[in-house]
Amino acid sequence: MARTGRPKVDGENIMLRLPLDMLAQLDELRKREDGLPTRQELIRRIVAKYLEADRQ
Repeated sequence: MARTGRPKVDGENIMLRLPLDMLAQLDELRKREDGLPTRQELIRRIVAKYLEADRQ
């Protein structure tokens, strides 16, 4: 019988506390993104862009 639930991912959970004003800015940015990403997805995108720019 197949298991249900979230599939396993190659990664690690982190807990992150952000100031409320920063969260408000993230929420405003989310509204401008296609598909209204979750906060978590938006943060992943921001980190990925930063890491890509850092490689150059």
